[in-house]
Amino acid sequence: MRKLFVLALLVAATPLLALNVLPEVPISPAEFAPSRYATAAGIATNGDIYVAVWTDLRASKETFAARVRADGTLLDPAGIRVAANSQAGAVIWSGSAFLIAYLEG
Repeated sequence: MRKLFVLALLVAATPLLALNVLPEVPISPAEFAPSRYATAAGIATNGDIYVAVWTDLRASKETFAARVRADGTLLDPAGIRVAANSQAGAVIWSGSAFLIAYLEG
């Protein structure tokens, strides 16, 4: 049975370290996959920041998100891993946080 989850992503234009959250540290350079490996994409904005979500199919189904400033600056070049064994559903701005819905399984 597939389960639906919703994640609240509180975002800021500041680096994650400034939010007292330690960022993931990649062990190798980021490898950006051709578009055939990304599916179920969605995007939402609060007017200043955009949040994009997608399902990455390279190794297994995983949901990722990334923040982008309105000027196009990518704030999360390696992406934010939302969930493993999942499929991205949608992302919306609630007025105080971005809500990411995804299906697990």
